[in-house]
Amino acid sequence: MQETLNRQFDSESKRLFRDILLAVWAITVFYTIFYSLAGLPFAASSVGLGVFVLSPITFFIERKGYRSQARYLFLFSANFYIFATSLALNHQVHAEYYAIPAVMVGLLVGDREDWKFVSTATILPLLGWVLSRFIDASVLPSAWRQDVPWVGLLSTVNFIGAFGLAILFLAIFVRTLRDQRVQMISAAKMSSLGEMAGGIAHEINNPLAIIAGKAGLMKLRLTKPKVDFEVLLRDLTKIEDTANRISRITNGLRTFSRTSEQDPMTEEKVKAILEDTIELCGERFRQMNIHLTVDVPDDVRIRCRAVQISQVFMNLLGNSFHAIEKLENPWVRVEIERFADKVQIRFTDAGSGISPDILPKIMNPFFTTKPAGRGTGLGLSISSAIISEHGGRLFYDNTSPNTCFVVELPEILPT
Repeated sequence: MQETLNRQFDSESKRLFRDILLAVWAITVFYTIFYSLAGLPFAASSVGLGVFVLSPITFFIERKGYRSQARYLFLFSANFYIFATSLALNHQVHAEYYAIPAVMVGLLVGDREDWKFVSTATILPLLGWVLSRFIDASVLPSAWRQDVPWVGLLSTVNFIGAFGLAILFLAIFVRTLRDQRVQMISAAKMSSLGEMAGGIAHEINNPLAIIAGKAGLMKLRLTKPKVDFEVLLRDLTKIEDTANRISRITNGLRTFSRTSEQDPMTEEKVKAILEDTIELCGERFRQMNIHLTVDVPDDVRIRCRAVQISQVFMNLLGNSFHAIEKLENPWVRVEIERFADKVQIRFTDAGSGISPDILPKIMNPFFTTKPAGRGTGLGLSISSAIISEHGGRLFYDNTSPNTCFVVELPEILPT
C-alpha cells in the first residue's frame, strides 16, 4: 500500500512540475512577443531563449527521468529570465517582482527534505536582486543599449504578471493537494476493506448458508403429502430477512468505497451511521471474541457526509481492534456525551493508553505503530482532517484510564 501511495504521489509531483513549467513557458512566450512589439530586442531575445531552448530542454530531460537535473535547470532558467530582462531594461521596470513567484515555484516543485534544492530556490532570486544593485546596462555592448520606453506601463505589466503568476502557482498547488488527499482517503479505505475482507466474506457466507439450508428444507416439505404453509411462510420470512442482511452489507461496501468529497452535508443519526459501520466490521470483533458495545441514543443527529463519518468510525474501531486483539479480555465501548450544542462520540477500548513518547506523532501522516502490511499510517490524520471539515475535532483523551479517542461534532438540537 505504501509503495502504491508513493507511486501516486510521484505521479502527482510530475504533473505539478509539468503544469508549472507550462505556465512559465506561456508567460515567457507572452513577454517575448510583448518586448518584440515594444522594440526591445535584447529583452525579447533573453526571454525568447527560454521559449525556444531552455524550456524544451527542461521538459525533455524531465521526461527522460532526470528529475533533479530538470528542476535545477528550471530554477536557473527562471532566475535567468528575471535578471537578464531586468538588466536589458536597466533595472527600471521592476522585473524583480518576479522573484516572489520564482521562490514559490522552487518551493512547490522541490522535495521538502531536499534542503539543497530549497536553499538554491531561495538564494537565487536574492542573488539576482543583489547583483541588480551593482550591475546595470552599462556592462552591455553599446549596440544592445537603448532607452526604455513606457517605464510606467512596463512596471505595471510586470507587477500584474508576477501577481497573476503567483496566484496561478497557488491554484495549481491547491489542486494537487486536493488530488493527493483524495488518493490518501482512497488508499486508507482500500486498506480498511482489505483488512475486513475475511470478516465480510464470513458475514455473507453465513446468510447464504442459511438461505440455501432453508430453501432445501422447503423443497423437502413441498414433496410431502401435507404441506404446513405456516412453516413455509416462516422459512420464507427468514430467507427474506437474511437476503436483506446481505443487501445491507453489500450496499454498505459500495457506499463506503465510493468517493464522497463532493457529497452535500445532510442531517444524519449518529446511531444509524455506527450501525452501518459495524455491519461491515463487526464480524472481525466477534471472531476474536472482542466485546463491542454501543451506547448511543437514537435521537443524536449531526449534519455531515455520512460516508466520511463512517470512515472515521471505521478507522477508530480498526485501531482499537489491532491494539487489543491479543489481550486477555478485550473490549471496545462506543458511547455519547453531550455538551450544550456539541456531541462527543467516545471510542474507548481495553488498552492502557498511548505512550507519551509517540502521542505527539499519532496524527502525523504515515506514522503508524502497526507492523508492515497492517496499516498505512493515514487513518488518524485523514480522520482528523475530515472531522475538522465538519466543524469538529478528533482528539485523544489523556484523562481516561483506558485508550480513548473522542470525535466531537456540532449536534443538531431539536427545535
